[in-house]
Amino acid sequence: MMLVEFSVENYLSFKDKVTFSMVASDDTIHDDANVATLPNGKRLLKSAVIYGANASGKSNLLKAMSFMGEFVYFAHSKRPKDPIDVISFKLDPLCADKPSRFDIIFYNDGVKYAYGFAATRKTVIEEYLHIFHDDQDESNNIFTRTLIDGRYVYDADEKFIEIRQFDTTNQLYMPTAALLNGEKFTGIYTFFAYLYIYTSDPLPSISQREYFGTGGENALLNWNKAVEWVKEIDVRISNIQAPQNIIDREDFEKLQDRINSTQKVINHDGTQSEVSFSFFKEESSGTQAFFAIALAVIEKMQQGEIFIADEINKSLHPLLASHIVSLFHDVKDNFMNSQLIFTTHDTNLLDLDLFRRDQIWFAKKDHKTGVSDIYSLCEFEANKDSSDEIVDIEKSYLLGIYGAIPFIGGGHDE
Repeated sequence: MMLVEFSVENYLSFKDKVTFSMVASDDTIHDDANVATLPNGKRLLKSAVIYGANASGKSNLLKAMSFMGEFVYFAHSKRPKDPIDVISFKLDPLCADKPSRFDIIFYNDGVKYAYGFAATRKTVIEEYLHIFHDDQDESNNIFTRTLIDGRYVYDADEKFIEIRQFDTTNQLYMPTAALLNGEKFTGIYTFFAYLYIYTSDPLPSISQREYFGTGGENALLNWNKAVEWVKEIDVRISNIQAPQNIIDREDFEKLQDRINSTQKVINHDGTQSEVSFSFFKEESSGTQAFFAIALAVIEKMQQGEIFIADEINKSLHPLLASHIVSLFHDVKDNFMNSQLIFTTHDTNLLDLDLFRRDQIWFAKKDHKTGVSDIYSLCEFEANKDSSDEIVDIEKSYLLGIYGAIPFIGGGHDE
């Protein structure tokens, strides 16, 4: 599964429609590592980074993705009178009665889909699912559901209209269709389970999911692979002991005190030995955070899923964050073309040796209206007078934050 683009409108700080795209530009730099070429010839980016000042809207973009995923995936748990958790743009009174809109284009099992809906706090106003056949740019309608004069009007095959009796105004149609017509919708529905945001807050708040994934036999294999990644960035660590019952996923809090790491030490006589440490009490928070992220990343890569992270390097040294990005660009590790999307303040990652221009995005909030917008660096021409463009990118970004010059790309300020 791969994301093509995501759009949101009238949600949190996004008043107007903004679109975030993972479609690769015509640029050929880092093509082999940073771009996944699909069997149909379409080219999608393996990673993207979003920069922006505090309250610029970069985290809100990820929250919008996460909301869409949760609203779809947990639709069956919503009772008929439960409110829909959309938060419209509050700084314009006219937006209060308008629906928030979410649209996404993605690949699942090699097939390209477009799905979206518009909803207020009480009602789903519109919903649609389209499929792209034979690599054509135009899509065909699977279903469209529109609220007209208090009732839903459907444009779909009769087979799928039959389930309209289960409709309620605060629920989506597609999850119900997936439940009752699994062959057509189950894979599409499952895609939305993976749009949750990973946050690298200080441990031990990192959840059991990051450490054990989906459990089973692969849990131990993932653990051992993550240990190898840690050893690459911390040459002193020789092992992180896996709990014996990792496959059974015993309550994580009960396991923490029993997980030890070992470090290599050189004795006075020149011999080498190993010393044991309590991983969660004595290892650095950076090492702990990297290990947790590594486990989560490995699971995503094995399934070819999307890894979305807000402030991925909050607890990491910039070199560790850079190393994680490089893993997504590594054809051997990321053989399923899993995608990484993350926000950061760390300008050390503003590196054109690491990213292409189309992988770097900026969020900007208009200080007059409070409206957020997003821009890709590839929308702006490179500075032809500079032999080191990345310095200009970093300076423009930092100066834009502190207001000395307009933010790179301008925005709405006039």
